[in-house]
Amino acid sequence: MESLLVLELTPADIFTLVSSMITAVALGITAGLGFKFARYRAPAQRAFSLTMGLGAYYVFCVGFSHGGGARHFPVLYASTQLLSGYIGPLLYFFCLSVTDPLKTPNRWWLLAGVPGTLYSLYMFTHPEAVELLAAFDTDRQLRWHPVAVPLSLLHTIDLVGFTAWSFVLVVRQWLSARPGTHRQAVGWLVAALTSVLVTLVAVNVLPFFGLIELIPFSSLLLIPVAAMAYRALWAES
Repeated sequence: MESLLVLELTPADIFTLVSSMITAVALGITAGLGFKFARYRAPAQRAFSLTMGLGAYYVFCVGFSHGGGARHFPVLYASTQLLSGYIGPLLYFFCLSVTDPLKTPNRWWLLAGVPGTLYSLYMFTHPEAVELLAAFDTDRQLRWHPVAVPLSLLHTIDLVGFTAWSFVLVVRQWLSARPGTHRQAVGWLVAALTSVLVTLVAVNVLPFFGLIELIPFSSLLLIPVAAMAYRALWAES
């Protein structure tokens, strides 16, 4: 008789999994809707859909790992950072395209996604790093690792830094814009980025202090974020 794999999940694990899956699906749908605006500026259109798509991937991986998955499949936890480092630069490109469509973003900023990718590759190839992740999910304490922890910190700085940079960009544009559709679009971006900053702090910063109980709720916050970002795209289509 074939043995069945039974996952021991707590009610908190189940809530984390369900909320994260709902959010990932919502972000995926929003990414698809971004391609609807054929008349919109192509750079912003592509950046928007790619950002939402990577956000769906990131939420899925984080939700799976903190929803008990890391205890049973710790190596899959490493995939969380594989492409998520590019969310920050793409978010900035999207905001820049909306606020200043005549300015071409510097594509060198995409290199900011490299630390997250290296982090995942290191996790996949070093068993002791995978054990570090499994221990973190079990006792909620992040132990020091000379390679994994610095790469993870760089990845966190990239995400939070680009989001904060984008926030300053759109707030300045919103304050100087005249009343109209453009000011309305930038206003939706201000609201969306405020929620994104709160979410990034909850998901990426609080775990370093052993505070991860807010993570399940932070993923649900991204659903209105996706709606507000989509509304910003729609306002100027």
